[in-house]
Amino acid sequence: MTDIAALNKVLPVSSLDTQTLALIRGFSENLSNDWREPCISLLEPPAGLHVPFIDPVEALTVLLIYEGEKPDAALARAKVCHEELRGRLMVPNRVIFYDYLMCSSPECLSAVAFNEYLREKRLVSPEIIDYLERITAAIADAPIFKGPDTWPSWWSLSTMPALPPPNAMIEFFPVPLWDDEHSPIVPFETWRESMRSVAAVLQGELGKPVYYFADPNDDCDEDNIHRFLVMHWCCTSYPDSAFVQFILEVSGAANLEALKEALIDPKNYTHPFQMNDAFIGLEANICRVKYLPPATRKGVGIVFSSPVAQAWAGHLALQQINADIILVAPEDLIPREWRDYATRNAQKCSASFILDDNVREPLALLAQIDELYVIADGCDSNERQGLNVSESIQVLLWESLALGLPTRYFYPDSTELGNLESSLGSPKASEHLAMRVREREAYTSQLKEIRVECDFFSSGLWDSRGRMLGYDHLSIPFPLARRLAAWQRDFDYTVNPPEPTDDGWWECHEREQVNIAREIQEALGSSPRVMIFRHSQWKWIGEVPIESEG
Repeated sequence: MTDIAALNKVLPVSSLDTQTLALIRGFSENLSNDWREPCISLLEPPAGLHVPFIDPVEALTVLLIYEGEKPDAALARAKVCHEELRGRLMVPNRVIFYDYLMCSSPECLSAVAFNEYLREKRLVSPEIIDYLERITAAIADAPIFKGPDTWPSWWSLSTMPALPPPNAMIEFFPVPLWDDEHSPIVPFETWRESMRSVAAVLQGELGKPVYYFADPNDDCDEDNIHRFLVMHWCCTSYPDSAFVQFILEVSGAANLEALKEALIDPKNYTHPFQMNDAFIGLEANICRVKYLPPATRKGVGIVFSSPVAQAWAGHLALQQINADIILVAPEDLIPREWRDYATRNAQKCSASFILDDNVREPLALLAQIDELYVIADGCDSNERQGLNVSESIQVLLWESLALGLPTRYFYPDSTELGNLESSLGSPKASEHLAMRVREREAYTSQLKEIRVECDFFSSGLWDSRGRMLGYDHLSIPFPLARRLAAWQRDFDYTVNPPEPTDDGWWECHEREQVNIAREIQEALGSSPRVMIFRHSQWKWIGEVPIESEG
């Protein structure tokens, strides 16, 4: 007997075509000069499951090449592993999704099962498996689904309903691309015309339309179809496709004709549906992340200043696996319990508090990070006409873009602004940056000395009276400020709390101190004089013999 209800349990909630939840990059180290950087995609699962799915052959091939295997050998090994793993899994933990773009869609599996298999077989390094497990969990909790059924909140996989909402049962369906690349048994237009009478019967029985036929005189109008009828088209035109063979297996139908009959039987339309313009449907904002090996240090600054922005800031922080995170926000928005949860995947975490809407020392912050994320205070339609952040955060954005740091701007609903530079560009920005350069030059010129010396969580720079100097006040090149910050950070993380050190570590530390001091002096010219502490006294760097660097 054909069980159409079983199909709803192997199809995604959002639409017939699964949504991409995340793209994981950073696995291109051992690849030849391919034009496209490989990535691993995490996909929306079948209804009722709350963990991402993955294409195991694609993912394992990428990982094995990254680990050093040749591409052909990696692909062959990935296929063998897939066959072994799929034999352990029952539907719906292994499925073939409908793909609007291509007829031959691959089998996908639970990412949790895939990660467990990698660990069991030790196919890749434990560090990579740890990363995949943590990013899988982080993406499952991220509120990235939005659409007519979710408003005004957003759904994550964890909070998504077990079955599709009524609007999601309808598919936006322009002319399918399958017909462009393959020869259908029945052309789409022929099938479409045959559906007019079928749709009329269904509407008469159900009391609501199942197929909206686009107006041929309106170039902007497209069909909207109940997902059962899309499957009927697949069965009619591409009976040998992987997707059709999969739904035939799941439905238990005796043959293809029995499945097609069941897909247009009014008795099977028991799940609620509502005809709508599905062009705007339940869609996921894709999370774009990059694998970071634990030994690679990367700083990420996350800036937010409103309670509504705090939620997405927390999810962004969860996705920064193995990074050093600096949270920049009002103190009351970074309570200890929330911070510990949001940054549990990070290597290190620190906070810089926004006081009276003022981001203190933006250059000092930027010198410590490799990427900057800013979340807007709100996201309603009026606020999207401009940047919904304080003037101080706008200044931080200006500085970051001017210095060439990767900078991303999000709204609290996870939507990312794609044209940040054009949104920020204004004469006011240029004038402000030029003014800040003049202020730094004026302040630096009145100093007699700049002393280079580490102290816990300091800038590493001091004046002749022992007062700490901030990077925002000094006219030193930004790359040099970043080098200073890295040198100071290495001291902080090594000496406090204590980690094993030896004479070699201290020699390298002092050698870098001398090199930094020399470069600061070269950048500033003859004044102010740059000093380091040697032999119980402050010495001008020009008097430190070259050989002392070793």
